[in-house]
Amino acid sequence: MPNANPPPVMIEPRAAITEVFDSGGHVAIRLASNEANGFYDGVTQQTVVVSNQSGGTSRNGTYITNNRSTDGTGEFLVTTTSWPGGAAGTGGFLTGYMGPVLKIIGDTTKSIDITRLDSPPTTFLVQSRASGGGGGGSNTLDNAYDQGGSGSGRSITADSGAVAIAGPASAGNEALTVSHDKTDQIAMSVSGGGTNRTAEALNVQSSNLNAATDPVLVVSSDTAGGSVVENLKVTHQGVTGQSDQAAPQITANQTNTGRNAIMQLTTNSKSSTIQQDPSGVFSVTSNTTMNVLGTTGLVIDVVSSGVVQAGVTGCGVSLGQPPSTLNTNAASVGGPHTASSERSLVVGQGNTATDDSLAVGENCTAAVNSMALGNAANAALYGGGNVLAMAANNDVVGTASANTLVLDAAAQIPGGSTAAIAPGSAGPGAGVGNVYLDAGGVYSGGADYAEMFEWNDGNTNGADRRGFFVSLINGNKIEPGNSNVVGVVSSSPAVIGDAADLSWQGKYERDEFGGMVYQMVDGNRVPKPSSTYNPTQSYTPRRGRKEWAPIGLIGKLYVRSAQALTAGSKCSANSSGYAVSGNDYHILRVIRQPTSTKYGMIEILMK
Repeated sequence: MPNANPPPVMIEPRAAITEVFDSGGHVAIRLASNEANGFYDGVTQQTVVVSNQSGGTSRNGTYITNNRSTDGTGEFLVTTTSWPGGAAGTGGFLTGYMGPVLKIIGDTTKSIDITRLDSPPTTFLVQSRASGGGGGGSNTLDNAYDQGGSGSGRSITADSGAVAIAGPASAGNEALTVSHDKTDQIAMSVSGGGTNRTAEALNVQSSNLNAATDPVLVVSSDTAGGSVVENLKVTHQGVTGQSDQAAPQITANQTNTGRNAIMQLTTNSKSSTIQQDPSGVFSVTSNTTMNVLGTTGLVIDVVSSGVVQAGVTGCGVSLGQPPSTLNTNAASVGGPHTASSERSLVVGQGNTATDDSLAVGENCTAAVNSMALGNAANAALYGGGNVLAMAANNDVVGTASANTLVLDAAAQIPGGSTAAIAPGSAGPGAGVGNVYLDAGGVYSGGADYAEMFEWNDGNTNGADRRGFFVSLINGNKIEPGNSNVVGVVSSSPAVIGDAADLSWQGKYERDEFGGMVYQMVDGNRVPKPSSTYNPTQSYTPRRGRKEWAPIGLIGKLYVRSAQALTAGSKCSANSSGYAVSGNDYHILRVIRQPTSTKYGMIEILMK
């Protein structure tokens, strides 16, 4: 009918959803427009519909609004439905009930749009203006960030592309400035999300820059105040410079000569490699070995008017090829060496030095508190330390001992707390030579000259026969007695002849006079080895064998006495080898007189 009333105009509240989440155990709905009052007036509950969810756990369905609430991100609706669990949903639309209205008025203060859905106009859509953001006006970054009012931090999600910030039209101004003025406040934090991502968290690119004057990235501070202030701090993988130009990748300039070095590299990593041509002090701190490598040789010139210091307290220092072991406060020069232990020094090649020792030369071994100098000198053959070995391929026989001086060339040196001297050249005749004293003497605590003789009975029981007069028997053997006295068994001779201490007496060929037979080897005149000599067989010197004894032939000697004797008188030997009253040997002093159970002791002069 022409005059009939038109049907009522119906409106449908509809708004974009930002998030469907848990609020106090109930399903909550946050709108992109933050216009929650369009779906709950604070009094009347309203049935709403969530549809077209695109992210998280879908919460599509029908709900009843019961409350409005707010947080730092803006206002949101709270429904009567309990939160069922799962992740928060994102995207979609919220639709309210259709209702008649008599008058439609857009709320421009809240950026409300009213859109006609059909024709004739019976249905309209009421929604927040998407183009205006929460703050109204143009779509600026400020309005987008403070959407719905100021509060705690917001997030800007780049849905289909990067967020681009264009620089201002005026020259000399930054496209983006990030600043802070609060204590312990971070101006900007750039982080990459996800696990094992391959893209950079921050990528700074440039174009149309002057390579000589325009830096790609400038990091600076406007004050020198405060403490522990870093202009640029990079963790994890550090700073990597890469370029196809000849310019340096990292340049550090300190214009104030009164300040410390502007670049400091401190690392606990496996290794550090630094290539730099510094004009001032350059310091590198590392807990591992630092290698300075040169392709055609490396020369380091140190010019100083004062003291030049190298090394760091508590660390080992290596000049040359690093040894296999370099311990605290040790030093290695040359190399490669086997080891330089605590507080030791190795110089040369192939040496080993244990604690508090020195090894110089090639293939030398220094034991604790010892020195080894030469070629294959081995101070470790003498137990207990305090050994100086100046030798070539020295060896040890007998019982090794400390407090030993070894001066030899490829000879076997007997053990014991003594100084062993065996000069000679290396080769088949090694260890055979002479000792020369120019305008000097040999000083000894011993007081007789002795030579080694062999017991006729072999002294099989190892009896102590010191102080007995001995006579020759069977040509060159000895026994206690007075049949043909040659001397007295000595306990501390100054010189011992026929000792054969260094090697077996038959090691070398000898002529009819007992002289050494020589031959030429590699241009050297050396003794000729005997055909009966077996170098693989171990050898014990005569003074270490019970069948041999040093017999004092000349000098002051201690003798056992069988009678009471007087100093200044003379004595002779009885058939058992004891001193008795006689006319052969001058008595220097009486040490003790004999008793019924113990022999006496006198000192005589034998000449």
